[in-house]
Amino acid sequence: MIDVIFLLLLFFMLASTFSKKTELELVSSTEGPASGEQPHVVRLFVALQGLKVNGHPIAEAELVADLSHKASKPNTIIAVELDDEVSTQRLIDVLLKVRAVSEARIRVLEPS
Repeated sequence: MIDVIFLLLLFFMLASTFSKKTELELVSSTEGPASGEQPHVVRLFVALQGLKVNGHPIAEAELVADLSHKASKPNTIIAVELDDEVSTQRLIDVLLKVRAVSEARIRVLEPS
């Protein structure tokens, strides 16, 4: 009996996934900037086959460096716009990269 329990325990241990889950917190907010100054907005357009920062195409490998440079100004917001065909997984992949830019706030724009 103990052998069966041990084999079941071993099976479930090996069958389970040990990958680390990554959490991405999304907060819906309507409040404006804390100070009276206008925010510096960087627009990131996410398409199925590419990215654009402020209307200029950019490679995904250069995204974090470019956004870090643009977000060096105080009170920066990265506004993320999506193409209609973009999947949720693609959005999450891009948001995980954008999250590396710690100086800026990230806002995902609703489609109009």
